[in-house]
Amino acid sequence: MNRPIKTVIPMLLVATLASTAQGASVPKVVRDYVAAQGKIQKGDPIIRKVVRGDLDADGDSDLAVWFAVQGAGGGGNLTSFSITVFRNTSGRLTRLTNIDAGSFGTATGRQLQLTSIRKGRIFADFTMYAGGDGVCCPSVHGKTSFTLIGARAVEHAIFAITSRP
Repeated sequence: MNRPIKTVIPMLLVATLASTAQGASVPKVVRDYVAAQGKIQKGDPIIRKVVRGDLDADGDSDLAVWFAVQGAGGGGNLTSFSITVFRNTSGRLTRLTNIDAGSFGTATGRQLQLTSIRKGRIFADFTMYAGGDGVCCPSVHGKTSFTLIGARAVEHAIFAITSRP
């Protein structure tokens, strides 16, 4: 009798494989950092997106990772998001800075979704809650960008804000 084999794959691995399938392999230093954040926040870390581009005009492709920690704090519905920037110096990635990308589960604040690195900037889409929005459905949408000043990411511009009627 043939029985299906049940395999449990950690969520970080599933997300990493998905990122690899999209053509953006996730370096070990990035996977290790995200896994450590999951332990610190007592939740399940998931890599959502990895983008590459030159942030400091040195010709090396730097990296930004957008990740979530589901069940942050040890359970419940809270999911925290972060964008972490890694500088590439001669092929070696080192963590440079974090951008608070918000949370989900409270119907407050803003959630960033990393989109790209272009012309020395980190670009992200965002959603925000307007008065009366439910947890499921933030109604304000826009785009923003960040530049690096030293080891800090500074929000440069917010544009294209729209809201649903």
